[in-house]
Amino acid sequence: MDWAARAYDALAEAFGYLGRPPYTLMIRALDIPSFETGTARLNGGGALITVGNVFSSGYGVDELHSLLVHEMSHQWTGQLTSGVEPWFAEGFNVFAESTVPCRAAIMPWTACAARINAQLGDFYRSEGRLWSLKQISEAGFAHESVRRVPYARGMLYFASIDAQLRLRSAGRRGLLDAMRPLFAARQAGARFEQRDWEAFVARELGAEAVNTFRAVVIDGSQNVSMPDDLFGPQLRRVAYRWVTPEGEVDGYRWEAVH
Repeated sequence: MDWAARAYDALAEAFGYLGRPPYTLMIRALDIPSFETGTARLNGGGALITVGNVFSSGYGVDELHSLLVHEMSHQWTGQLTSGVEPWFAEGFNVFAESTVPCRAAIMPWTACAARINAQLGDFYRSEGRLWSLKQISEAGFAHESVRRVPYARGMLYFASIDAQLRLRSAGRRGLLDAMRPLFAARQAGARFEQRDWEAFVARELGAEAVNTFRAVVIDGSQNVSMPDDLFGPQLRRVAYRWVTPEGEVDGYRWEAVH
């Protein structure tokens, strides 16, 4: 719980718009294999993590810490006013989960690289990696590999916006900094929808950024750009051949720079 409190402080500092309201973290242990998941919501004041007596192979402390960060980060990421859209509610959240704790030095960069690579594995192995959000939604929860595409695709997309903003500001201003006024306005009762995100990227990066967003995130007709500095100087991109149900796919992984 001490580590979770440090993670909560790191998220509060990085998002910078809610302060540090009281938060209840509940961990439920059941005599079953671990679900390795949890539940939380925007400004909900808490999260529920369910664990069991058997974890997946390779599941350790860093993986549990990432899960805690993911669920707590929902407190700040939230959702669109009209409802939960996975490209934002989960994609933005996974981006925060995969960067904030390592930038705050409460997790090693090897852990963030592992989290990013786990998402990339889900992305490359899914037949839905270039499906539209409409197709993904129609596939439903029965197709887990398809359902998780917006998590990874969103993570990559928001990381690309973060990288562009940092480049333009010589590292002084990233995505969470730039989004702070929008998050604060939503907290105060303003609506926050897809059109508001599009207006934001148009202001920050130009009109063509809206077309890129729609092609990459909404339509799935274009792969997200993955430059070497996508996640900053602490991680480096390496070429990697992913084994998928359809055969091997050329792609990338990220490694910590030691």
